[in-house]
Amino acid sequence: MLSVCGIGGTYAADGANPDAALAAMVARMRHRGPDDEGTTTVALGDATAGLCATRLAIRDLSAAGHQPMAGPSGSVIAFNGEIYNANALRRDLTRLGHRFRGGSDTEVVLAGWEEWRSDVFPRLRGMFALAIADPRDATLILARDPLGVKPLYVARVDGDVAFASEIAALLASGLLAPRLSVHGLAGFLELGAPIEPDTIIEGCAMLAPGTALSVSPRGIGEQRWFSLADAFRAPAAVDPRAAPEAVRAALQTAVERHLVSDVPIGVFLSGGLDSTAIVALSAAAAGPLPTFSIVFREPEYSEKPWIDAATRAFGTAHRELTLGVDDFLDELPEGLAAMDQPTVDGLNTYVVAGATKRAGLTVALSGLGGDELFAGYELFRTAPRLDRWSGQFPRLPLALARRLAARAGGGDRALKLARWLAGDRSSAYALQRELIEPELRMRLLGGVETPRRAPAAPLNDANDVSLTELSHFMLNLLLRDSDVMSMAHSLELRVPLLDQDLVELVASLPAALKVAGGQPKPLLQAAVGDMLPDAVRTRPKAGFTLPFARWLRGELHEAAREVLLDRTVGGPLAEVIDARAVADVWHGFLAGRTSWSRPWALYVVKRWAERALAPAPAQHGLRR
Repeated sequence: MLSVCGIGGTYAADGANPDAALAAMVARMRHRGPDDEGTTTVALGDATAGLCATRLAIRDLSAAGHQPMAGPSGSVIAFNGEIYNANALRRDLTRLGHRFRGGSDTEVVLAGWEEWRSDVFPRLRGMFALAIADPRDATLILARDPLGVKPLYVARVDGDVAFASEIAALLASGLLAPRLSVHGLAGFLELGAPIEPDTIIEGCAMLAPGTALSVSPRGIGEQRWFSLADAFRAPAAVDPRAAPEAVRAALQTAVERHLVSDVPIGVFLSGGLDSTAIVALSAAAAGPLPTFSIVFREPEYSEKPWIDAATRAFGTAHRELTLGVDDFLDELPEGLAAMDQPTVDGLNTYVVAGATKRAGLTVALSGLGGDELFAGYELFRTAPRLDRWSGQFPRLPLALARRLAARAGGGDRALKLARWLAGDRSSAYALQRELIEPELRMRLLGGVETPRRAPAAPLNDANDVSLTELSHFMLNLLLRDSDVMSMAHSLELRVPLLDQDLVELVASLPAALKVAGGQPKPLLQAAVGDMLPDAVRTRPKAGFTLPFARWLRGELHEAAREVLLDRTVGGPLAEVIDARAVADVWHGFLAGRTSWSRPWALYVVKRWAERALAPAPAQHGLRR
């Protein structure tokens, strides 16, 4: 059984009963796993661990995959994710004497823990967040996959620990109070999503990728078994001249791993290189899979010509959702309600995931990660170049810098260039990825100054940018949105371009291979370009975004204005955020001085706070 689900649990040092808290977590996460659910309590010496899980059955749909699952030694696991090399690990463990009741990857992970303890984690290839309660040494272990595809939130409550796949489950349990974290809010205003390890809820943090957290009477400790930075520092895994062939083989292996399923599976198709490559590679492995796309009624936003080229080339059974503002408004309330934390992005995933699930699929492959791994944005070239130039230009007075920057155009990009010319040289990457600049963030937070969280060191080449993208923008925004918004529809979203072996191979290769020539993603093109339609291979780079700029001046205008200019919307958030600064952002957008993303971010966070920061339910508590 491969299953993506929701997990949660508690650790009470005094042995308090967690049943009420676990039941509340399960009820809140049922959308993540509607096929089965369970709770259990494990004695860990004088302490008690409570584990819960909701199950979305993908492979081996029998009762043998029920969770939480106990092993022969008495250790118990709650597991969320997919282990793509589970069959190979099962063979190794069988030779070592382990016997299996079913076809579950959860059972394989548990047997691996009992055989190898924490050494099992580096052996796993997949996406996962898990908890294991082991009475043998009275320890609770929490672990998260190396790329951070699956989330795991941890709260420390009066000396005890609670954890879950979603913050909303921790809030529902009554163990975590819905108190706004100003530091988490500052991260949201900087990036468009709270920045790990912070969350937007006080007292709750995200477990770092590639990390195991142990909780026992001996205390709390962390062990890091994977470092993305080390992957980029490693010697080249192959001779650069053989890189395209090696990358193609790794891509094919990654996609084949991600096709394992006993339920219907399809591909999100945007018409770009990444998603079309997955369509091509999956067709080569197993025949054409069904494809799903969003196209817009506004033709300048639509990628339909390239989508059509891909579906013709591979003969996929294709479905499209044509989205206009009325359709978006219909989806907006539920999309906002699905946000575990506020995000400036993600509603596009919510819409396409809903359409995919309604079409009868339970699993979808996504091209997420291709831009970040294969240098798909212009900033892979511009950020290192600007950082190299930064020491060669004298710092200009801000007024002069603004006049010079204005010649390059108006809006946020000109303001960022002016700040760079005036001496804001922490890194060109931080400036380009920044949603709201420090001065405006401080105004919005009522004068509270918060440090910039984006990496500040200059970036030397495309590999530096790739590492930063994967560990900052991808981790904090794209992966989190993909998990939350797909699981809101009980849809498993798989990301083969973030396969660990593929990432380690590409990370080790010279940066020059990833930005050579003028074409987008030259290494990916060299690896699989011959499999792609010419129209897709030669198309200009275009990001996938909803046409918010038009909608906020049209049909969304009144709703946005009411939320942004009403000082009372947002409950506790309204006591923190400065209403005049919010109004200035709104009017700046209407006047064309700033982009749509700023008022949209403020609209989203106010709407999120209105719902999520409501008074807490009665405290269940773990203390007697």
